[in-house]
Amino acid sequence: MPHIEDPIINELFQKRRNVIKTGLERMQAAYARLGKPANDIPNILIGGTNGKGTTSGFIYNVLAQAGLKVGIYTSPHILNFSERIQMSGLQISNIELISYLDHIKTQLPADEYDALSFFEVTTLMAYCCFARHRPDIMLVEVGMGGRWDATNVLSPMASVIVSIGLDHQEFLGQTIEDIAFEKSGIMRSNHPCFSGVSLETSAGRVLQAEAEKRLTKVWAAPQQMSEKDGYLTFALPDTAERFSVKLPEKYNEMPSYLRANFQLAVVVACWSLRTLKRPLADLAKFLFNHDPLPERRWPPNMWGRYHHLFAPSFSRPFLLDACHNVDGAQVFIQTVQHQYGKLAKLPALVSILGDKNINEILDVLSENLAPIYIYKQSNARTLQAEQLSEKFKQLPVFESFSDALEAARDIMTSDQHLPVVICGSIHGLGEAFQHLNIKIENTWH
Repeated sequence: MPHIEDPIINELFQKRRNVIKTGLERMQAAYARLGKPANDIPNILIGGTNGKGTTSGFIYNVLAQAGLKVGIYTSPHILNFSERIQMSGLQISNIELISYLDHIKTQLPADEYDALSFFEVTTLMAYCCFARHRPDIMLVEVGMGGRWDATNVLSPMASVIVSIGLDHQEFLGQTIEDIAFEKSGIMRSNHPCFSGVSLETSAGRVLQAEAEKRLTKVWAAPQQMSEKDGYLTFALPDTAERFSVKLPEKYNEMPSYLRANFQLAVVVACWSLRTLKRPLADLAKFLFNHDPLPERRWPPNMWGRYHHLFAPSFSRPFLLDACHNVDGAQVFIQTVQHQYGKLAKLPALVSILGDKNINEILDVLSENLAPIYIYKQSNARTLQAEQLSEKFKQLPVFESFSDALEAARDIMTSDQHLPVVICGSIHGLGEAFQHLNIKIENTWH
């Protein structure tokens, strides 16, 4: 776990021993006892197997630049706990967040508080924070699944399901259709669901069927938008009017999956402005900005997503990516092949959680990553060497990122036009960021 500077926050992290608890009853009861903080603030729930972090980050960036006061709740963090709860125009410190934790512990009976998971408590802290600061809109990233995720106590004005893939099958089901059903749980009657999933896929058909049961509709990007000559054209739900938005210059520098997430974010932002009765001209101000997507203003949940950077003391660039499941690894490798060629071999330091499909992820990554140095993380869920299949038994497994980096020192001076990849678990990226002394700036301050 990356360094957390406050012992009270460290105490909260002890709840991670009960990492995931199913069911929504505990959260509903605690939320009601706290007076349903922030329940009256317009909000959007953003779910999906992959891409929900960057999509919510793009929506945040667009709406904040358009002049709205925007709150965003995201997880996990890379370095500091306060990355999880952000507010445009405001610095939120760990000290402030601790006050919300104290409030929750004071208001809830001890047995109810003790029964809550780490994620349930942090979600309540976010809602308490937003209740105090009163943003114009809250963007809430679903932790896992949707139907019984802790975030799902809200009444969203819209939901977003970015993608559907196989992950967390022990909780969400073994098939794409099972997982699509779980994620559809964030839909609400008569409130649109925006999705990056084609309705022509099996997952899309499940979403469509569940939307019909809830008397709502799925706005599916593959069927509802088009891009041509630098413009994104689309119609919003419940209107025949079509919109055409000029895409920013930096859009062309993004890998294809980030472009898709940005497109979806533009549509959701446009719909949000229209629904909140804000002029759509505000959106144009952002999109025509000469520096429309400055990295210093990216929310922390967008760092480590196909992220090129130079670190102090190293002459060779790094490429960081949070490809923590099989689908994420496939998209990452496809992007590497597009940029560097299908035959390229990039050295890599890889960290994977032990409860993931370790060997399937390595199977995908090994197409273009070599040599691979595996490193463990400082948490109980880290990979163990005995989990490697026969195919990958020869890969070295190091006790920490620093040990793996030291072993890889000899590759730092060769083929310097190619980056060294650091990828896998977000927790693992956090430990790499910390060791390399890479700081994540808080946004909009």
